[in-house]
Amino acid sequence: LERNPREMNSRLAMGTALVALQRPADALKAFEDGLRCCVQKATKCHLQALVNWCRGSLEEAVPEIEKACRLDPSNPAHPYRLGRIHLENEHPLEALEAFDVVLGLCADDTASLDHSCEALFQMGRLEEAFRRSRHSLRQDPHSIPALKRCVEYRCRARRVRRQEGTRIRQDIRKMLSWSSETAAVHQTLAGYHAGRGEWERALKVMRTLTARQPKNWLTWFYLAVWLRRAGQRAEAAAAILESHSLYRNDPRVHCAACPILAAAGRGVDKDRLVSEMISRFPSRWTVWTTAARELARQAHKEDKALSASQRALSLQPKLAQTWFTHGDILLRLGRSGEAAQHLGEAWRLMPKRQGNRQEPALAIRLAECFQSLSKGVETTGWLRRARRSAARLRRLDPPAAWLWEGRALELSGDAQGALRAYRKARSNQLFHPLRGWAEKAMQRLGGG
Repeated sequence: LERNPREMNSRLAMGTALVALQRPADALKAFEDGLRCCVQKATKCHLQALVNWCRGSLEEAVPEIEKACRLDPSNPAHPYRLGRIHLENEHPLEALEAFDVVLGLCADDTASLDHSCEALFQMGRLEEAFRRSRHSLRQDPHSIPALKRCVEYRCRARRVRRQEGTRIRQDIRKMLSWSSETAAVHQTLAGYHAGRGEWERALKVMRTLTARQPKNWLTWFYLAVWLRRAGQRAEAAAAILESHSLYRNDPRVHCAACPILAAAGRGVDKDRLVSEMISRFPSRWTVWTTAARELARQAHKEDKALSASQRALSLQPKLAQTWFTHGDILLRLGRSGEAAQHLGEAWRLMPKRQGNRQEPALAIRLAECFQSLSKGVETTGWLRRARRSAARLRRLDPPAAWLWEGRALELSGDAQGALRAYRKARSNQLFHPLRGWAEKAMQRLGGG
C-alpha cells in the first residue's frame, strides 16, 4: 500500500486481516479509504458491502455484494465474500450456494471448501461436510480447519481406540506443531480425551491453556463447554461468565451461556444475557431459538417463548431447526395439533440419511406429539422411523444413536430394551446434559 496506495487487492487483504484480528474500526477505515479511490464498479460494490459488514449492517451488505457478483461473474472473490457474509449472518443455505459458485469457478479453492463445510455442518449434513473436509485436506495437507473437522468427525464416531486413536493423536500433534496456542485445536484434543472417557485429562487440557491465556475469551468459552459436558455446572457457569466479560460480540457465548447458567441455578444472570443477546444480535436465528427455549422453561412466559421462536422461523423459514424449535415449544404448551404441523414441516425440510443428529430426535418428538393426540397408528409409525434413523446414526454418533433408540423403545413399552440402549449410550461416553437425562430415564425404568 505504501508503494501503490490505489492497489485494491492490498486494501482488501489489509481490511480482511484487520477483521480477523478483531480490529473492526481499523478495518472499516481501510475499506472506506479503498472505496474513495476505487473506480471499478464491481470492486466498489464489493468494498461498500465490506463497509456495511464492518458497521454491522449485514442485511445491507448482501445486496451490494450480490450486485458485484452480477457485474463481474467470473471473479470468485465476490461469491466468496457473499458466502462469508451469509455464514456470519447464520444463513447456511445461502452461504453454501455462494461457496458452490466459487468452487464451480475454482474447484480447488480450499477456503471455500472449508467454509462450505461449516455451512453443511449448520444444516446437519455431516457426511457431506466430512467428504468435503477430506477433499480439502488432499488439496492442502496443512489445512488446520479441514484436519480438525476430520479428527472431530472420528471422535464423534468414538473411533478413538487402537489404530484409529493412534492416528487421531498423530493428527492432533501435527496441528499443535503448526499452531501450538490455538484454542480451537486444544478443544479438539480435549474432545479426543473425553471420547475415551478421560475427563480429568480433557479438562486439564483446557484449564492449562486458560491459565496460559487468561485474557482470551475463546479459551474460557471452550473450557465452559467441556465443563458442561462433564456435568460440572457451577464451574461451567463461572467459565462462561468470564468468557462473556472478556468479549461480548460473539453470539455463540450468549447461546452457550443461557443453558449453562440455567442448569447452575443462576437465573438472574441467564435472564440478563437473554435480554442482552436479543438486543445485540436481532438478526441471528440461533439467538431467538435459544431465547425461546429458555423462556419456555419459565412460568407465565409462554407467549414470549412463542414470539421468540416465531421470530427465528421468520429469519430462517427454510431451515428444519427453526420449525423443530417452534413445534417443540407448541408441544410443551399442550398445543399438539399445531405442533404436529410444525414438526412435520421440520421433518420435510430436514436432510435425511446424512448423519443429522436431530433426525431421530425429531421423529421421537413427532411420536410424542401424536401420542398426546391419541393417534396410535401415527405414533407407531414415527417410533419406527426414529429407530431406523437411530440405527443409521450409530456409526456416526453412537451415544446419541443409542439414546434415541432407548427413548423410542421406552415409548413403545419395551422397558428392558430401553434400559439396554440407555446403558450403551452411557458406555459410549454420552456427554451431559443428555447423559443426565438418560440416567434419569434409567432410574425411572428401575435400572439406574
